[in-house]
Amino acid sequence: MLVYQGFAAAALTDDTLRHSEMFATGRQLIEFFSDQLTQARGDEAHTTHDATGLLSLVLGLSMSVLLGSEHPPSSRHSGTCTSASKGGS
Repeated sequence: MLVYQGFAAAALTDDTLRHSEMFATGRQLIEFFSDQLTQARGDEAHTTHDATGLLSLVLGLSMSVLLGSEHPPSSRHSGTCTSASKGGS
């Protein structure tokens, strides 16, 4: 993951890297997530956009783990709970 994050950082300023095979898996994951969201929702509205956001969350969490902000056990569940997740409004 560390190599991927370094490559991704370099790709921010190099369009050739951004369209390289290195990111093919990410594009495949977005397609997979999008298909899963379509099946779950029953329509295709915004699924590619939402799938891209989901992949971004995964990559952001992995970056937090690499930087030491989060540790793998605490990354699974932070232990915090909002009123909405408790069923409150």
